[in-house]
Amino acid sequence: MFGKSKGNSDAKEAEQAAKARKIEALKNSLNGSLESMAPFVEAGNTEKCEAVVERLKTSLKNPILPPDFRQEAQAKMDALMRDVFMKATDIAVHGAQMAAMRDDRETRDKKISEARDKLAGAVRMKAPPEFKRISDRAIEAASLSGGIKKDGPTKAKPADFAPKTENKAKPDDNYYKELEKAAAVSGAAPGTKPAPTLRRVS
Repeated sequence: MFGKSKGNSDAKEAEQAAKARKIEALKNSLNGSLESMAPFVEAGNTEKCEAVVERLKTSLKNPILPPDFRQEAQAKMDALMRDVFMKATDIAVHGAQMAAMRDDRETRDKKISEARDKLAGAVRMKAPPEFKRISDRAIEAASLSGGIKKDGPTKAKPADFAPKTENKAKPDDNYYKELEKAAAVSGAAPGTKPAPTLRRVS
């Protein structure tokens, strides 16, 4: 009887140990996935981060995970998503500003739209109100930049390197100088054409 009880106890301990190892392995896997998001956050790659988060959400539903670990992992995941959307907003705003300086309206408008989209994601992930205020101002400034007339060539009006065609209908300065010389010799008034010389027809 005692032997049977000891056998059941050993089996139960073995089962608990196996479960503990499984939980620990799952925790390590989830923490590794969270750490793998770091370079994507730094690059402002929201798509890559969202793909990792989708896998994490599925794993976090595993009932063997302790509730406190699930809450902690969820909090880390939300913070990373907030950070990546903030980074992506900054990158898009900077791109819009650079495009406006180049007078590239098409790229500027595309980056402004992207900045607004990423900012909405950052706000959804609880970004600080100050970040939204600053970003809104930067986006507005970029939208009002560009399109200013410049003396030099622009993307819309590139430099013209084609050779200029001489206007033959308008005499150049040398023409008038020759007239003045001829007038001085013949006694005619400067700036007038000398009388044509008649040739005798034999």
